[in-house]
Amino acid sequence: METTTVCCFPVQYEAFMLVSGGEAILMGEQVTSQFGYGYTNGSVQTAYDSINKRTYIHQDITSINSRYPGQPQQWNFIDIIHYEKRTRWRIYGDSSCEIYHDVMSPLWVECIPENATLVSRGRIGSRGEGVTYRFRHSIYLTAYELTVTVTLDDSNPGQCWPVSVTSSQSYLSPSNKNVDMTTAKVLDLTEGIPDERIFQPPNSCFEN
Repeated sequence: METTTVCCFPVQYEAFMLVSGGEAILMGEQVTSQFGYGYTNGSVQTAYDSINKRTYIHQDITSINSRYPGQPQQWNFIDIIHYEKRTRWRIYGDSSCEIYHDVMSPLWVECIPENATLVSRGRIGSRGEGVTYRFRHSIYLTAYELTVTVTLDDSNPGQCWPVSVTSSQSYLSPSNKNVDMTTAKVLDLTEGIPDERIFQPPNSCFEN
């Protein structure tokens, strides 16, 4: 059954965003529990193609984790995902490549559902109206609380442009209690894919 939506992001786009996130973990039983935390900060360049079911994600991230005090971890890699092939290529800065056949979820057009809660709205200058919504989105058994700010497209009703996205989740297991939150600020977004070769894994992924 098709879900009614308030608006949807472009079906193809490229974007650059700044991301930050935090995580808190309580491990073990109350008497012997241990507390852990983590923090990430960096940038993400992405290309999103819901027509041909492909994504490109270049992450340049610094991570701080309580398991490694005083040792920031630097992550710089590219994930190219072909959803219909259920294949993900991960390319590192030295051009080395790892191939995974672990893509289980489909690629959807990104939309604000009709049942989203309106948080705020307003118009500044000549741009489209800015609107913030809050809603829940589930991927398999994991439920995410999302707060999304978008600019509505006056010339194309039903389309909107993301400005910021905050995602949070919490879950329990027999050994852990976890809560995490990630925020992405979209600094630049271009509709369409200027060069589709961005979805082509490099030769190093096929040398073995």
